Amino acid sequence: MTKKIQLLFGLLAFAAVISVFSWFDYFNKGLAASFNLDSWTSKLSLKTDTDPDKDGLSNIDESYWNTDFQNPDTDGDGFLDGEEVVSGHDPSKAGPDDSLRDLNLTQKLSELTSAGLVEGSLKMDSSNLDKSLANLVDYTTDNATFSINGIVSENRLKIVDATRESQDKYLSDTYGIIKRFLVAYGDQLSNSSQYLDIIGVYGFAEPNVAFYFSGQEKVFTKIFDDAIKINVPKNWRDDHLRLVGEIKIAAESNRAISLGKNDPVKAAVAFEYFFGVIDRIPEWSWGYINKNRSENINNPLIESLSK
Repeated sequence: MTKKIQLLFGLLAFAAVISVFSWFDYFNKGLAASFNLDSWTSKLSLKTDTDPDKDGLSNIDESYWNTDFQNPDTDGDGFLDGEEVVSGHDPSKAGPDDSLRDLNLTQKLSELTSAGLVEGSLKMDSSNLDKSLANLVDYTTDNATFSINGIVSENRLKIVDATRESQDKYLSDTYGIIKRFLVAYGDQLSNSSQYLDIIGVYGFAEPNVAFYFSGQEKVFTKIFDDAIKINVPKNWRDDHLRLVGEIKIAAESNRAISLGKNDPVKAAVAFEYFFGVIDRIPEWSWGYINKNRSENINNPLIESLSK
């Protein structure tokens, strides 16, 4: 899978700025921390400079987000520009329609690359080129995180008291969700090689690509919606948030890929997010099995996950 995903980036490479191989190297390193929203506050700009308006964004950040470097609240909505970026909102646009979920990552990356060339840190003879390229990837993965993430608010859950009956009912209902999720995820994995080949030849604009991944988004969104409706005993809250978070990543990844014609960079990143789900399945599924035993519920459906 990795080589095919890298091929996609070959189609998207900003050849005038860096070689394809440099982009792959920095991108793969940058993905490791991409799920940690808190890491945003520790990211460095393409060039270390001042933050005259004390809004949490450096001058090069202000250029990237098209905000006023002398105004800490560019859109005048009462929140600092830096606070908005960290929380997934566009600092140059007042709410409520200011979510970064639909941010065009390809366009933003192009703008940042252009800014870096003008500013000098992305020129081939720059002494800070390596650091600037690494930061460029950090921006890519951080911004992708705003659109493709497993963060689900606890307020969306229907929390109930943790009686033996409520826990047994919860585990039975959740088993159905888990089964649907794993079957849908496994089916898509089995079809991934076929669609990666199509994208590698024809790109994300190929009609069957948008049709297939849009359909997959609907499949995972329906599973997510049904999972949110389940009554969750309060001692299973964190487990359920993690489960619905993984389903949410699958749905949002497919959405990003289906829109790849307009934003191929985000679509390519979305493949990494989607494939990353499989690495975490053993941990959360065994979490259900072990907790089922430790809570002495012994729900046979959940026990069947170990087989």
